Amino acid sequence: MDVVYFQGPQVSERELRWSLRSMAANLPHERVLFLGQAPDFVKNVASIDADWPEGKWHSIHAKNRALAKLDFEEATLFDDDMYVTRPVDRVPHYHTGWMRKRNVPRTDRYSTWREIVTITHEWLEAQGVEHPLHPAVHVPRIVTKENMEKLAGRDRMDHPILWRLAYGNLFHYDNMDLLPCDPKAMTEDQLKLVFSYDMDFLSSHNKTTHLMEDYLDGLFPDKCDYEV
Repeated sequence: MDVVYFQGPQVSERELRWSLRSMAANLPHERVLFLGQAPDFVKNVASIDADWPEGKWHSIHAKNRALAKLDFEEATLFDDDMYVTRPVDRVPHYHTGWMRKRNVPRTDRYSTWREIVTITHEWLEAQGVEHPLHPAVHVPRIVTKENMEKLAGRDRMDHPILWRLAYGNLFHYDNMDLLPCDPKAMTEDQLKLVFSYDMDFLSSHNKTTHLMEDYLDGLFPDKCDYEV
């Protein structure tokens, strides 16, 4: 199965290196693809220009649509701050932290993100999803070409929605309530909770990355085949 990274113009080198090392060591895969330009310290990957000039959400939207056009059957989607902490045969079909409520406030510092979430919920309701679920999606996830094409056919290029949220609601994942917490921790207490569950996956946040450094360095001290 191919592994696909969505890469924007800004990148945390240390996080991406840990992610690549963890994926290379612990997840069987074929090609590694970067949608958006791979940084200079990355090698042996296919880099596909899929950026969009209007901003982050349009760019992510364009990357999803570009992925739907690629030649694959299934792909595992990664972000640069996701890590596979032990060997797995494949990424489980799950998302963590599903909630049966909308995120409607638009006035705090996450207002752009919340607005896109609200737009996506409204779009899903128009697609016949009466009670959209909101997934926390800070784990690698598997998508199929067939479902990505279906989503692309129902979506509008000029009106970005969150494909991660849309995909899970339209096509579903098994074991959606398998794990009790999200592996992306924004506080030290949340990080302790994530570690206490001894999960196969971790995701770093800029508030807690420094607390993970020794752990990730200990797991992945050496360069992998995808690093210069």
